[in-house]
Amino acid sequence: MEHRIIAIFCLIDEFLKDIGYKDDKRAYISSSEILLMWYLAVSGFNGNYSKAHKYIMSMNLIKKIEYSKFIRRLCKLENVILLNLTFTQNLERYQ
Repeated sequence: MEHRIIAIFCLIDEFLKDIGYKDDKRAYISSSEILLMWYLAVSGFNGNYSKAHKYIMSMNLIKKIEYSKFIRRLCKLENVILLNLTFTQNLERYQ
């Protein structure tokens, strides 16, 4: 499972670099890490953000972040999520 999580993180990070997304310099945790938790919630925890947050925090793969801060950052990344989903959907069409 850890190898899958690392691979997904790398894909998300490269996607953010490709679209030119920059994190705020003051951000304690990267947007890639926030989107990784979002992906795990959607794909592995039936959309339950709380369970995904607890799981990823217990694995110590990324820096600790409070659940409320995670949700606030996730809301700020809504446009990036929509762009990512559109991109992924277009990829599936051409396969």
